[in-house]
Amino acid sequence: MENRNPKKLTLRNKIMEINIEKILLTSFILLFIILIIAQTALTNPFIRAEIFMDEAVEGTPLKSEEFLYSYGELTFKLLGRNPGKDIKLLVNGDEKAVFLDAEITVRVKNGDVIEVDGSEIPDYADVEIISKSGNIKSDCLGQKFRIKSQVKKIITVKIE
Repeated sequence: MENRNPKKLTLRNKIMEINIEKILLTSFILLFIILIIAQTALTNPFIRAEIFMDEAVEGTPLKSEEFLYSYGELTFKLLGRNPGKDIKLLVNGDEKAVFLDAEITVRVKNGDVIEVDGSEIPDYADVEIISKSGNIKSDCLGQKFRIKSQVKKIITVKIE
């Protein structure tokens, strides 16, 4: 039999005992614990304030849509009828204006759907588009629409 050095044998056995699976499992558990600690710390507002000194990193919320869309203007005229509260102008289904005067100017953005609500009138009413801003693509200038006891779609706005 061969006479081997017992110190070499034990060192060799120790190296063989450490395998890659144990290293990966230990690394995974440590990283997972660090991740949980970091997430918990970020949910606490006091710790978060200490970590992020500059609020500009997070940004500021938008206060209005002015910077996101370009706007245009459409002017509508009520023809052959006295103005009143019974004829309304709707933008995207929401009441935007009432024909208290013969003419109404409305500010619109791209994709807005313009409708006239004449559901409260017993007879006909005519509405005409008399002016539009230059950035509106639709060829709607001078178009007339007849409404009787209905909500009628007038135009879908397209802006350059």
